[in-house]
Amino acid sequence: EIWVGETSDHGGERLWRGRAGNIHRRIAETKRSILTGKADYAYLSQSARAALEQSRRIAAGLGLTNQTFTAMEGNEETENKTFFLFPWTSSAGMRAIELFLKNAQNRKSLKLVSVEAEYDSYFRIITKLTAAEFRTALAGIREKTSGKLRPEYFRPEGIRPEYFRSENIRAFPYTDKYDYLLPPELHARAYMANMLDPGALETFLERM
Repeated sequence: EIWVGETSDHGGERLWRGRAGNIHRRIAETKRSILTGKADYAYLSQSARAALEQSRRIAAGLGLTNQTFTAMEGNEETENKTFFLFPWTSSAGMRAIELFLKNAQNRKSLKLVSVEAEYDSYFRIITKLTAAEFRTALAGIREKTSGKLRPEYFRPEGIRPEYFRSENIRAFPYTDKYDYLLPPELHARAYMANMLDPGALETFLERM
């Protein structure tokens, strides 16, 4: 039973807005196909159609229609280079790629200054490498991990006991209501099973 009563604050203080949901891979792929396509949607208003056409021009201008990696203008004159990475994948795929990029060894190989995921759609990457050097370094990482692209933190059966020392307990965020009640190893297994998509990482590396 749920009992409710009238309030004078119009629900403002009691409004629970929740949080954004996860994006499925098909949604990301559909977004890309709309941006790269020329289909006209009869139900769009005039302003919506104009916005779509503008988005398509921008996407084409940035090269997003035929690549996943684009540089910010003026990069050549700066020591640190800024790039935008569009994996066109799910929320779980974005998390997997982010963990892969932020792995200590990979950060060093890619000379990363920072990696920020934006709006569950793309990454803003600052590195000391040029675009060509970044791709070469990424190819080197892929070659070294060929056949075992899923790092240890993607495979529950591959977790080492020392991973769960006190300083690593909060390596994964709490995402479900009762996560805080789980022992660290079980929480890590649940997070990897529910929140990561290693297959998206493989696809990303192949495209790059």
